[in-house]
Amino acid sequence: MLKSKELRGINVVNIENGRLIGKVKNTIYSFRQELIMGFSIYSGRWVKKDIFIPINDIEIIGRDVILANKPEKLQCINKNQEVINAIKEIDRVFSMNVITNKGEEIGHIEDVIISEEKFKIGGYIISDGFVEDIIKGKLIIPFSEKIIFGENDVIIDSNYKNIVLKNDISLKKIFKEEV
Repeated sequence: MLKSKELRGINVVNIENGRLIGKVKNTIYSFRQELIMGFSIYSGRWVKKDIFIPINDIEIIGRDVILANKPEKLQCINKNQEVINAIKEIDRVFSMNVITNKGEEIGHIEDVIISEEKFKIGGYIISDGFVEDIIKGKLIIPFSEKIIFGENDVIIDSNYKNIVLKNDISLKKIFKEEV
């Protein structure tokens, strides 16, 4: 399992010829479908352009590099309305409060946990602010939990597993148990 923020800036390489395609700018996902759609990447030597590489063209997501197998189908992000809508949804969801169905505010979604093997969202990292994160750690809401993405807030069941992320080892333990 990887946090999507860990992928920013890593190289995307053509698996067929080893050519650098670009560097990851952002992971594009659909919260409602719990799927990774692909990646926006910076490409070009002199003039950098934002392009989208769909998840179907990804062979391997590694900690140091992403290997792509069909990079000839790349398109500029501003020409793909589905990706534009997904980016707007990402911005919207990351600004929303996460509350329980009993009315307890627990923070906001700070990051998404990605399954490298299945190319799906494995869970969400919830932050309650810098100081609280240091004192208590961050909450992890696994994908298996019921999550409602409303218009103004993200609502989770009050019986969510109260899993505290203190370091990457606890993240690995949590998702090893779920798989």
